[in-house]
Amino acid sequence: MTTLRVLSARAVKEAVGLIAAAFCERSGHQVAFSFAPVGTVLARLESGETADIVILSEVAISGLVRSGKIITGSQTPLAVASIGVAIRADAAVPDITTAEGFRATLIAARSVALSDPAVGGTAGTYLTKLFEEMGLANDIAAKAVRTRGGNEVAERVASGEADIGLTFISEIMAIPGAQVAGALPHPFGNDTTYEAAVLSGSEASDMAMMLINAFRDPDHRGRWIAAGLTPIASQAPS
Repeated sequence: MTTLRVLSARAVKEAVGLIAAAFCERSGHQVAFSFAPVGTVLARLESGETADIVILSEVAISGLVRSGKIITGSQTPLAVASIGVAIRADAAVPDITTAEGFRATLIAARSVALSDPAVGGTAGTYLTKLFEEMGLANDIAAKAVRTRGGNEVAERVASGEADIGLTFISEIMAIPGAQVAGALPHPFGNDTTYEAAVLSGSEASDMAMMLINAFRDPDHRGRWIAAGLTPIASQAPS
């Protein structure tokens, strides 16, 4: 029995966890996940940590390709994540379908839960730049509730500690007591493609590729969609 070690971004946690469980039941092998923000995963790899598979944003995977840390040709697109606004499950849904409505919602909120960009999460990093571009950096900073990741963003909203939260829709949907008010409207939306790849030091590269192919199996499309992600159509890896 082989145990595959997977370092993964948190945004895809729900979907890959369910698919991996089905893979283990069918194959008799095991999968051990470690979930963390993208920046944290990259830092761990840089420090010498090893694993069989890494699941990160397309940009991060491209960097690992250039540094020779993954097996050439193993990188495989899995799904697309969108940033959304979290509100309490019993709260009235604000109108964020337009840029003006989104801006007004941010200004009206007494507190806004956000991932701390210092941990290197994709959503937190993007939102920091967005608020600067919107001219709201100081306003948001004054009422920000900083967290260590997207799931915690939704938890702070569900508990009432924050009026709203901004993170990936997939992370909001995983938390009871929180709901998705909607995705960020144009031109503020920022979709992120997540990819999986086999790390160069893997001693189970064939089995690792089998798991990556399972993530792309059309039979699992429903799991990605239910987790708030848009699966990328399956195709044979190059």
